[in-house]
Amino acid sequence: MTLLRMDNVLIVVDDLKGAIAFFAELGLELEGEATVEGQSVDRVVGLDGVRSDIAMMRIPDGHGRIELDKFHTPTAVRAEPEDAPVNTLGIRRVMFAVDDIEDVLARLRSHGAELVGEMEQYEDRYRLCYVRGPEGIIIALAQSSAKRSTSFCPRLARWSRRAPARARGAARGAARAGAGAGTGAVLRPGRAAAGDGVPGVAGVVRAPYFEESLGRLRRRVEERGGKS
Repeated sequence: MTLLRMDNVLIVVDDLKGAIAFFAELGLELEGEATVEGQSVDRVVGLDGVRSDIAMMRIPDGHGRIELDKFHTPTAVRAEPEDAPVNTLGIRRVMFAVDDIEDVLARLRSHGAELVGEMEQYEDRYRLCYVRGPEGIIIALAQSSAKRSTSFCPRLARWSRRAPARARGAARGAARAGAGAGTGAVLRPGRAAAGDGVPGVAGVVRAPYFEESLGRLRRRVEERGGKS
């Protein structure tokens, strides 16, 4: 059994139309609206007498959605203040890749959005900011400074740039460890054979397969980054 996809993220709101307008301004497309209620809904969500209006917002590339939900019954409960800081426990934000961060931010501000902190340039790779929208919803905006970007995560971006050298090092170490036997190397967490570091790798792998798999992974990540 395998994971197929992340289908959608649910955000419960009080002003459904305002939330739809905010995400539409961001660039998401309204896929549809509906009212849900009934015993099957009650059983799934673990509440009694549910009646809510939902709106499904589709991300332009079609690879994800945000579901906006307005509860009529039972009344929605606010567990934290609208201006909760970014380090509050729980899901804090959703990040979106954009091609013009200044333009997107200006348009979102017309819907009452404001910067959580400041807009920041990370090295020469991308610009990044956190934005608080209606009802305290936090999103992040990231604009790549290059034609192709592997990730908007600084730590992953640094590791990705070093990946080819790390893969070659792992292959050399595996070859030394398995010389004469044709076997792969045993990689300990955070270390590869013969001292070549590969973060997060553990278990027994065959070096050629590892290098090939890593190459395929990097190509998929780069292809997705090139489409953002």
